[in-house]
Amino acid sequence: MENIRLTEKISYGFGDLASNLGYAVICWYMTYYYTNIVKLDTAIVGVVMLTAMLADSIMDVVMGIAVDRTKTRFGKARPWILWMFAPFSVMLAMMLSVPEWNNAGKTIYVFATYLLFNLCYSAINIPYGILNTLLTRDQYQRSVINIFRMFMAYGVPARQRARCR
Repeated sequence: MENIRLTEKISYGFGDLASNLGYAVICWYMTYYYTNIVKLDTAIVGVVMLTAMLADSIMDVVMGIAVDRTKTRFGKARPWILWMFAPFSVMLAMMLSVPEWNNAGKTIYVFATYLLFNLCYSAINIPYGILNTLLTRDQYQRSVINIFRMFMAYGVPARQRARCR
């Protein structure tokens, strides 16, 4: 039985914590930001978020296939995490800086950035979820790694995360 070091388990948990902090901003703040600050209609914001979630459900499957087919010297999942952290960060910043355009322009901008952010989140989070199966074949170690991941990820309260989905 192989043993994963405590530092590796904690590091694995910090990765999900970082990803979920960005996602928590979206869950907690974006509806308020889009309706009260950007001044978009609530129905438009709802359609944007619904469309993004539907696209995200398809993207999750596509990312699973893409990770499975990835073959690099860094493995299957790690390259996706490395490739997508910058676009994820840029999309988060772009979502929080909507330009002062007319209502149609703002709607298109919000739709594009929200959709792309969700796609970037899937492109990071799906490989991250697969990563623990690539770290070890030992089922017990996988479960312990997942405990660390979920403990760190739920630094963002579980109630709030469930409301976002």
